[in-house]
Amino acid sequence: MTAGPMRMGVPGSLGELLGGSVRVGGVRVGEVAGVLVDRSVSRTIGLEVSSAGGARRFVPWFAVGIQHGGITVDSAFLLVDGIDGYERLGAVTLREPSALVLLRAGPDGRVEEHAENARQHPRGARAAGRRPRAGVPPETGSTVP
Repeated sequence: MTAGPMRMGVPGSLGELLGGSVRVGGVRVGEVAGVLVDRSVSRTIGLEVSSAGGARRFVPWFAVGIQHGGITVDSAFLLVDGIDGYERLGAVTLREPSALVLLRAGPDGRVEEHAENARQHPRGARAAGRRPRAGVPPETGSTVP
């Protein structure tokens, strides 16, 4: 087991995490399929991990380590089956790169606009992050499986 996750936040945008490998003890267990944020898009709650067979799992942001462009997790016990409960409680799962490219997260999960990318986007990151996907009721912010 490693000494713990690196608490450096995402060096670039949260969009750079999408599709990245998720490893536990050096073994690949899946890839990042989405980023869960609170309803106001001000705090990162965790990541949605898609594993072999299509299982959706949740890993809390505090348990995520970012190393060499991939995600590390110290224990498989930190990968929680399903994300539906978090979405029912108001979490929003962002799976579109266009919604994530403008956002970055610090070690504590606080979300801020990625300055370089935000200057290139006329509406700003907060507007892009709140835009629900097609077919999703705006009041829930959850995505349709």
